[in-house]
Amino acid sequence: MAYQNVGTPRFYIDWNQYHLAKGKVTGNNAFQSSADGQGSYMSMGTLNPTFQRYISPVSWATATNINRFYTYNGWVLDYEDVNWFGLLGHNLGSLELGTRSALGAQNPNLYAGAVTYPVMNWTEGIVNAGSSFSDTYIYPEYDGFTLCKCDGFNISGYSPQDITKNHLDFYPFTLPPEESTKIKFGAFCVGNYYDMPHSPDLNLKMSIEMDGVKNIKTKGGVSLTDINYTKPQDWGDGGAWQLGGVSNLRSGRRVWDLSFSYLSDSDVFPKVAATTNYEAGDSFVDGYPQDNTLLDGTDFFSQVWNRTMGGHLPFIFQPDNTNNNPDQFAICRFDMDSLQYDQVANNVYNVKLKIRESW
Repeated sequence: MAYQNVGTPRFYIDWNQYHLAKGKVTGNNAFQSSADGQGSYMSMGTLNPTFQRYISPVSWATATNINRFYTYNGWVLDYEDVNWFGLLGHNLGSLELGTRSALGAQNPNLYAGAVTYPVMNWTEGIVNAGSSFSDTYIYPEYDGFTLCKCDGFNISGYSPQDITKNHLDFYPFTLPPEESTKIKFGAFCVGNYYDMPHSPDLNLKMSIEMDGVKNIKTKGGVSLTDINYTKPQDWGDGGAWQLGGVSNLRSGRRVWDLSFSYLSDSDVFPKVAATTNYEAGDSFVDGYPQDNTLLDGTDFFSQVWNRTMGGHLPFIFQPDNTNNNPDQFAICRFDMDSLQYDQVANNVYNVKLKIRESW
């Protein structure tokens, strides 16, 4: 399906910003003193790639763990279950660099302070992930953004207490030919995507708002226009959702009004709308396994609504999960005061969603 048609929508939920919003971050360990950069690296977890961070050539060549992200104060979600990765606003294509996502861990089974790194297992490129997957690295072909599917981190042998950080690696670690060359990136995201059970009803509505443009007419009949903004800010050297460092020439804010009918109760609610004693691995309610609770449920409420805090946190929206063209993605928020389900039959529900592009 091409153009801007809506198929089966997909929601890419970023767990980094969810952990940050839930207070599961103990401190900003990003970038050791031997590395330098720009801005607050804690903000890499806010899904806001408009402000690029960078690594200088000296730090690139000499520092170890220069890519450290931040430390977690216990887990909220299990990183063994993530299924997507994104790096927005980067220049890895022109630098011919690969990247990977890894979990820093202190394994209690190892001695002398040895540190191991469970890494993400790539499965399929979504956009600009390159054609070669080598040593767990992906190699983007273009500057701009990269999205990739994965089957989680290989964390067998680790407990939640072992994991100390989620971070990026770049390959190869060699001095670039020019002193002005820097690795640049805006946002680093990893988490779960959720596909709606089926496509929305035919009575959907799509809008392109120009809310940053105000027109007034003077008493003499002259039209005056005040423009505050017409499009998302650029992601560093390139436009939002552009590849190859080109500008974004598309104007307007995209809005989707979608209705979904005849969703089963297992698609919309967790079996147990509560949490678990996650570290101990015990269910909150005896007799129910963890995959039936808020933490591990595969339903819309657990995966999407709860992890975006009902519209507080942004997510990446793809209106048709079979169309991976760069223009099919948007950073959005829910534009609703509440999530309302209407029961239309026994254990069957209808729901309406309003999704607005956010920047």
